[in-house]
Amino acid sequence: MLFHSRSFLAFLALTLADLSGRSVVSAASTCQNTPNNTYDYIVVGSGPGGGMVASNLALAGHSVLLLEAGRDASDDVSTSVNALYYPQSLDLQWSFFVKHHSDPAVEERYRLLTWTLPDGTYFVGPKAQAPQGAKLNGVWYPRGATLGGSAIVNAMASVLPNDADWDKIAELSGDPSWSASEMRKIFVKIENNLYLRPNESTAGHGFSGPVNLGQGDSSYYLSDPGRLALLSHLAADLTKSPVDQAKILDLLERDANFLSPNRDKTSEPFGLPNHHNNKGRRWTTRDLVKDTLAKTNKLTLSLNSLATKILFDKSDVPRARGIEYLSGAGTYGATWQYNPLTAPRGTKHRAFARKEVVISGGVFNTPQLLQLSGIGPSSLLQSLSIPVISDLPGVGANLRDNQELPVAGTAPVNITAAPRDPSWAACTFGAPGDPCLAQWEAGTGPYTLPSGNSECSFITTSHSPDGNRDVITFAPPGVFRGFAPPASNVIPRDGPATLWRSLARMNVQNNAGYVRIKSQDATVPPEINIRQYESPEGGEADLGAMIDAVAWVRRNLMSLPAPWGPVVPTEPPCQAGLTEQGYCKDVEEDRKFVYEQTFGHHPVGTAKIGKKEDPMAVVDGKFRVFGVKGLRVVDASVYPVAPGGFPVLPTFMVGQKGVEAILEDA
Repeated sequence: MLFHSRSFLAFLALTLADLSGRSVVSAASTCQNTPNNTYDYIVVGSGPGGGMVASNLALAGHSVLLLEAGRDASDDVSTSVNALYYPQSLDLQWSFFVKHHSDPAVEERYRLLTWTLPDGTYFVGPKAQAPQGAKLNGVWYPRGATLGGSAIVNAMASVLPNDADWDKIAELSGDPSWSASEMRKIFVKIENNLYLRPNESTAGHGFSGPVNLGQGDSSYYLSDPGRLALLSHLAADLTKSPVDQAKILDLLERDANFLSPNRDKTSEPFGLPNHHNNKGRRWTTRDLVKDTLAKTNKLTLSLNSLATKILFDKSDVPRARGIEYLSGAGTYGATWQYNPLTAPRGTKHRAFARKEVVISGGVFNTPQLLQLSGIGPSSLLQSLSIPVISDLPGVGANLRDNQELPVAGTAPVNITAAPRDPSWAACTFGAPGDPCLAQWEAGTGPYTLPSGNSECSFITTSHSPDGNRDVITFAPPGVFRGFAPPASNVIPRDGPATLWRSLARMNVQNNAGYVRIKSQDATVPPEINIRQYESPEGGEADLGAMIDAVAWVRRNLMSLPAPWGPVVPTEPPCQAGLTEQGYCKDVEEDRKFVYEQTFGHHPVGTAKIGKKEDPMAVVDGKFRVFGVKGLRVVDASVYPVAPGGFPVLPTFMVGQKGVEAILEDA
């Protein structure tokens, strides 16, 4: 399905291969081109970065081709209705299979490894449990494969990073426009805040931008007294003061994105902002792109279009002139249950850019496309007989991921929530004729009510690299141990007496991960290894921080007053017994479990910003790729450090900052 909203005269350009074999465009040559293949800008990827860039360039009057490898899933109500939880359609998610560690013996013990059985179905579990004949795929790592990118399939958590993270990027890039004070201005431009209470400061917030930010109502927890009791207990520990019901309900609606010079040091409970409209409707760049298509004919959207190569001219400093891409659904090897023998081959196209090409394919696909196009480590490219356009060893390196892990325990009584509002009884959860869906469309009904994933707390561990808070804790609906695809085996459910918290490391120090292409074939997914905790110093700091955070949750579970406590911690397991502070008496038990069972789903950093003299830098502070002209990267790949616990909101900001940098040079 293609949207074409702009026609152009044929642009005289011929794509040739020069003597080195690289793809080039010669404006001096003549050939017949279709009328619609030349634009001012080409943007690859419609996620939080690319969707912002393409829409704003078009609204500024420039002709833009936006290439999206997936389809528009607006017809799937689960992509819009928060109450239907995460979108379940597997064709909306790239099924990457990654590694967590370099050591196969460690990797084999991960509890959610995915295996293919002889009958073609999946089995999920460690190697010790895998049936005979099972073939290892790896760790299932879904990413958005649809208009709007991964913001369509995420949990929508939208918390600004510590100010120190932005200031660090400013330092590493040598560009003061990345400072926290300047990035807060970007945030104000893009935010449409819908959750601030009348008694809260509006300083540092925006109310007319495209990005809707809402937040749950703490009254939800009144129907779940066991969880509310734990939240009150955690809050008392963090604030060092008694917390009654009124106080905790107030804390759980506080603004986590408040403006203050002390924000980085504030380790307390807050509400958890989400990118939705405060009435149960998810907001993503899909909304922005479709709004832009309705407003101007400057934007052309090409769906099911997989970018396969960046085209360069023959200048001494090569300039990006266009993109080669395949049109057709299901051409990429990360498509759900892809079969290379039967997969469609797609139709090859080329499109050209008068001004610039912008790559916003995401943390896995952006380095893949750069490497396929001759930009990356020369040793890797030469091993695959890919001519080197720009030798940038940092392309695909510096992969960081927020380490995540749940802590759970068994309470002395069942943690049973009160019955739902009776209005839920009529809901059919998106089935045809669902009366609750009709109410939701009108901004009313059960689907607009707050959810149980609307709070967070920050803690500061002894392993914080800068003395600022470094772990965020929250509680999704149920113990979340990582992603797994639909499988033939049933993963056991937690009992009704379970209480839990999730932990995510902020300001991740481990940067040992990588993304590397395995072939010249653009349909083959790259090799991806997070290499969790494997950086010699940074990995040890991250591991220590997660163990500290685990101990903090355990200590509070064990000291939770009756009737809901004391809770007996069960995960991470500890056979040696626990100290009063929540640490396992056998330190190696904790280290081994956390090291092996940590997961993540917030990758960043594979085309990092830096100064020209940094040999691992890929782009400068204006997103321009080193060694070439006319090419930028604007997505979560550019972070040299991990921006907080949830990168989606920072990446919406990066999209806005990127388009401003492009327009400055237009």
